[in-house]
Amino acid sequence: MILKEIKYSPFSYKLKNPFQTSSGIISERKGFFVSALDELGNNSISECSPLPGFSSESYNEVEKFLSNELKRLLVNEIKSDLFKIKQIASEITKLPSVRFALEQALFGLVMQHDKNFIQNNFYAGKKTIPVNAVIGFDKPENILAKVEKKYIAGYRTFKIKVGRENFSDDYELVKLVREKFSNKITIRLDANGKWDIDSAVDNLSKLSEFDIEYIEEPCKILSCLMKLAEHSKIPIAVDESLKTYESVEEVLKMPAIKFLVVKPVILGGIIDAAQLINEAEAYGKKIIISSAFETPIGKSTLVFLASLASHNHAQGLDTADMFVNLPITDPYPVQNSHIVFDPENFPPRFDAGHLS
Repeated sequence: MILKEIKYSPFSYKLKNPFQTSSGIISERKGFFVSALDELGNNSISECSPLPGFSSESYNEVEKFLSNELKRLLVNEIKSDLFKIKQIASEITKLPSVRFALEQALFGLVMQHDKNFIQNNFYAGKKTIPVNAVIGFDKPENILAKVEKKYIAGYRTFKIKVGRENFSDDYELVKLVREKFSNKITIRLDANGKWDIDSAVDNLSKLSEFDIEYIEEPCKILSCLMKLAEHSKIPIAVDESLKTYESVEEVLKMPAIKFLVVKPVILGGIIDAAQLINEAEAYGKKIIISSAFETPIGKSTLVFLASLASHNHAQGLDTADMFVNLPITDPYPVQNSHIVFDPENFPPRFDAGHLS
């Protein structure tokens, strides 16, 4: 397979409600769509969308690369070979969000040439994937209303953002949610690295009475997370501290950490993410695939990756309805808090008009 054309186009979509975390407010999602065309006229569209405050690269760095370097892909013959696809993408760029987009685009083309590509390279089958609802900062009464609405819609796992200026506000909120819904829901917390280790020890001790599945990133520093994990009654999940797949490999060897929240668009390669899922299970750990507010184009590959996990913990993929007037139909809508993935219909086809 020979690439005949590759191009990109910027996008910017507003979120229906600005999403506040302890790290800041996310009000829009900016990025780029990449379209690859082969010599037979097959087209594949992928997404490149670094997330400010989380990604190691900036929007401007990505745009500069796409403008100056993207055409380097045109000299490559693309084969139905995982190692070769990974090699091509990694040799062209070290920018994680670009590497994600390049691998997604090449996957899309290869699978149009080789219908057995997924079956030959991955343990992939039809799967119903549970997802969690994400609840950002808001007034307590509004949060309770949001949880109630999602609960009625079928959700049973809720990730609630904590890390307010006064911990007592976090505590009272979690208490309200647990008292209202008792043991009918699973609660996860996400502090986005807001606390120092001394505060985290005290805060987690107080929150442990509420039967929390895990808390993401109570501290920013990985060594602090390790210390917490060894003593906390609440399991610790690592998220933002995972800067590279090498750092993920390091965490896999830490026995006290049981959950790793992986955002492939921030870490980079899709192939590495798939291999990581298998490796984590060998260590007895759970990978939670999490969206970084991708559009349905980027999300489609996250759904594929989530389908590879053998565990049944909820994944972080409930973001499609957060956008205002999104002109892209989501091929993997959340229905009754689940997404159905069928490898026979992967990858989904997207209209190249989104690049015009």
